Amino acid sequence: MGYEQEEIRQTLAKVSNNISVLDMMLEFEKTIDNTNIYAYQNWDHGELVKGPDITKYWFETTWMYPYKLMPDPDGAVRLESIGCKVFYEKDVYLVPAKVKGPESYSNQEMKKTKNEEHPVWLITIIMPRKFIDESIIDDIEIQNGTDIDTDEISQAYGDDLAGEEDLGLEGGDEMGDMEGDEMGGEEF
Repeated sequence: MGYEQEEIRQTLAKVSNNISVLDMMLEFEKTIDNTNIYAYQNWDHGELVKGPDITKYWFETTWMYPYKLMPDPDGAVRLESIGCKVFYEKDVYLVPAKVKGPESYSNQEMKKTKNEEHPVWLITIIMPRKFIDESIIDDIEIQNGTDIDTDEISQAYGDDLAGEEDLGLEGGDEMGDMEGDEMGGEEF
């Protein structure tokens, strides 16, 4: 297929222009770091070339590495142990060639230069969304120095913590005590 500089630039612009996607990418990187992937050889040389593709359960990114700096496959095994899917693929990176004369152009009229092909490794990491979403929830819990107990909020829906006293209905339902003709309608 081959990746060009413009495609990569557009991917990076898409990520950097969307705050929520950028936050998710930071949580993705935090998960990668917490699994100690960077201890394995060459994993720190990757460049984002595709993604993130975000679905209900998965967070997918593709990273490009120079062919001579293939990431250690033991790092991929470590990611797979936590539920990620990792795929290796050989591809090429298309870089505009230096202009040395008229023969350097693929289109003389448009002054479009020929591309040089550089072999690369593409590593696709498909991570379960739970790692990213749980981290974002953990960050929300500490807001302005106040802990928010999300478990208590979740239980409130099931336990019906808001009783009738809280709703101002201790004296009975005023609408239920009205006669049908007082409401301007028929009695049912």
